[in-house]
Amino acid sequence: MILKVWGARLGFFLALVASASGLGNLWRFPYVVAENGGGGFVILYIFLVLIVGLPLLIGELLVGRLTGKSILSSLSFFKEGKRTRHLGNLSILVCLLVLGYFSVISSWVLFFFFKYAIALFTSQNFVSQSAITQLMEQGWLQMLLTALHITLLFAVVGKELEDGLEKFVGYLMPLFAVILCMLVWRSLSLSTAEEAMRYLFYPNFSDLNWSSLSSALGQVLFTLSLGFTTMVTFGSLLPKDTDVPKAGVGIASIDSVLSILAGMLIFPLLLGGTNREPDPLMLFQAVPEFINQLPGGNVYGFLFFLFLYLVAFGASISLLETVVSNFSENHRLSRVRASFISGTMCFLLSLIPVLATSYLSHIKIRSSNLLVVWDHLLVNWLMPLIALMIALWICYGIPNEIKEAEFKKNDTFKDDSMFKHWIFMMMWAVPIITILAIILNIVGILQ
Repeated sequence: MILKVWGARLGFFLALVASASGLGNLWRFPYVVAENGGGGFVILYIFLVLIVGLPLLIGELLVGRLTGKSILSSLSFFKEGKRTRHLGNLSILVCLLVLGYFSVISSWVLFFFFKYAIALFTSQNFVSQSAITQLMEQGWLQMLLTALHITLLFAVVGKELEDGLEKFVGYLMPLFAVILCMLVWRSLSLSTAEEAMRYLFYPNFSDLNWSSLSSALGQVLFTLSLGFTTMVTFGSLLPKDTDVPKAGVGIASIDSVLSILAGMLIFPLLLGGTNREPDPLMLFQAVPEFINQLPGGNVYGFLFFLFLYLVAFGASISLLETVVSNFSENHRLSRVRASFISGTMCFLLSLIPVLATSYLSHIKIRSSNLLVVWDHLLVNWLMPLIALMIALWICYGIPNEIKEAEFKKNDTFKDDSMFKHWIFMMMWAVPIITILAIILNIVGILQ
């Protein structure tokens, strides 16, 4: 059925979903919702998925399929110049920054997977708080795990094994969804579930702050892998019979559902625990404590963090592949050399969040630790700016007739209204909302 609806091979579509979904939903979404007051922010997030995330997602996929190239080559496909080269290079830099940051969070998942594996096969009790303390106090351990994660990425991408592995991860997504739904169902049986659902879905907009629009926009871009042109690279690999708008709707829908499920899992646990403060470690604090209370908790923990790491690994492959493809196409480097250079740069950049959570964790900027500051700078500032520039380039750098022909390819409805609506969103909604988010963010800082 999916083959007919989405017009793409099942494995490729699931790989695309796996790239866009995962840690951004399960780890970051609940934390950002808690920072911004709950239900009002969730409504704002869903609204931005529809009017900003979906148009941008369709745009990046469409550009990739149209040119068959990564972002640097795609930008010069129509008009080459200093501005387009600067935009391409800036997008690759942001992709590397995201990959370095993402690799550190992936290393946390890998650490918890190792801990649950040891507990499962030795019948030991797993204590989540001691694991978190060990991880945060030992910066060298985070560096080692991050280096392991990046080394595995280098081995896969350098040897061009990513196609098969991404599809393998994609096929695991339904099984991961089953485990997640089981945990959500058990979470909703807790006494705190009613209060949590009211917090998550009741739209109390008075709890929003000046930076909430920017936070919601950044979360949309982060979870959909937008603003660092990963989806352009994926688009270049799309089968020619793919209906891009329908594929975009499918990816955005699944991604949003996964985010909501993450909130439904985390908040009943959070309200029933001792720590209710928004924190990047919320997932790693709440979920293991809850899992350990279940019969066969070590099995649940082992499977949950195994699948979560595999999904994070698949998304990391997509990020590294974006950088490697651009280096290979534009600097005439072999894949092995491009992968080595990209992996080395990624590791060096990952030292910033590693140090922020370990040796420099005592440093605060306006009551926020350096990891939170780095997260906000990258996700709420840089990514929206790149996404804005990419949207404007798609609108004004590619002739309308070319975009229209590619947009309508394999369109069974043959209706001009969808294309006109998409162009309107890209030309007006995306720029206006992005600029407004940046302005409100500046106002919030100055308050």
